[in-house]
Amino acid sequence: MEIQKQNVKCSQSNFITKSLVEKLNLPTRKIKVPICGIDQIKTTISEETYICLSSKQMEFKTKIQCLVIEKITDFSPQESFEISLNIPEVPLADPEFNLARRIDILIGCSLFFDLLLSGHIKLGNGLTTLQNSKLGWIVAGDVPKVQRKSHNFLLLSEEDSLKALMERFWRIEEISKEKNCLLSSEEKECEAHFQKTISRNSEGRFIVKLSLKENLWELGNSEHLALKRLYSLEQRLSKNRGLKEEYTKFLKEYESLSHMREISRNETCITPIYYLPHHCVIKPESSTTKLRVVFKASAKTTSNISLKDVLMDGPVLQNDLFSILTRFRKHEVVLIGDLTKMYRQILIHPDHVNLQRIVWRENPNQKVNPLQPRGNLSCHGAFDYILCARA
Repeated sequence: MEIQKQNVKCSQSNFITKSLVEKLNLPTRKIKVPICGIDQIKTTISEETYICLSSKQMEFKTKIQCLVIEKITDFSPQESFEISLNIPEVPLADPEFNLARRIDILIGCSLFFDLLLSGHIKLGNGLTTLQNSKLGWIVAGDVPKVQRKSHNFLLLSEEDSLKALMERFWRIEEISKEKNCLLSSEEKECEAHFQKTISRNSEGRFIVKLSLKENLWELGNSEHLALKRLYSLEQRLSKNRGLKEEYTKFLKEYESLSHMREISRNETCITPIYYLPHHCVIKPESSTTKLRVVFKASAKTTSNISLKDVLMDGPVLQNDLFSILTRFRKHEVVLIGDLTKMYRQILIHPDHVNLQRIVWRENPNQKVNPLQPRGNLSCHGAFDYILCARA
């Protein structure tokens, strides 16, 4: 959950660098806190964490809330120097204060004054001052004989944030010509399978084999679930005559276009048989197809394995919506088209057609017979068909 807070001033908050959070493996929480720094420079903090702060010099421990930022300030001091000061023998909070090092934690004023103790040593006019605290003696003030390159103060790395923001802006604006995809081993295997097994028949239609995994034979019985879903669907359709007519019309079209045929349960096959449960999705506002039948390849069999579980996952080949929209900026004229029943024109290899069977009947009084497709039933957009569509 993201927590939003009102505008916060830098001096009132504690800060910790993201690098230290990662080094200590600290848990963080998502927030959205606007921070106002010097010269009214503002930034937004997106994470916070809690740390336990303890002293090496005395028994002191406290838990504080810190806002996570990329960088607090430059090295402090900016350059290392030799200690030429006559510092008394007191336990210092930072014995190596003369070495230039990164600042990883900045304590806000709400805790700072609680850390101070009585005890103040001034080494001379214009020289370093020592202040006693619960963390040890703090060294502060001017450093003699060290030429400053610049003054350090907290800006919450606003310059770096602005630079990163500008780089992100130009990356968003850039229209990439090629999409550089890093494929997983399974995606590479799936693509290689497609290239190796794709073929065309005498009509010029693509014929593909499903990209099956080695666990294919773990598929259990799926007909019982498919029948159960069919009976439930029939009850729903019996209450809506118009819906039933549209559903029947949709599946009749499959048969009339020779995209599906009725078969016998006794037909021999070389693969397990998988029955796809189906239901309808209604879009009244659609100007073309108001009812669409959806075939569910994720339905589990008796072995708790579905067709989707035995198919390889191929890479995402469709262009994302952003890339499509940005291409409109490259041309004066844009042509938009749609291919009707495109995936159905891609045929399934005869060895694998039995993995996409369905059960259907127009009337509950009829006998239920299995139907077998010639082409893809568009169940979960199998990778092989998308590749064919792009070819």
